[in-house]
Amino acid sequence: MNNHIEDPDKGLSKSSSELGMIFNERDQELRDLGYQKHAFNMLISN
Repeated sequence: MNNHIEDPDKGLSKSSSELGMIFNERDQELRDLGYQKHAFNMLISN
């Protein structure tokens, strides 16, 4: 089984064990934005 994920736009390959991990400030910003959007969507969906 292949546990690597490739991002063709950036030419990057990540191991599935690295998905969701925060390595830098940009990763943290994307994670926080995702949580904010998810929380807002949950709020207006209920």
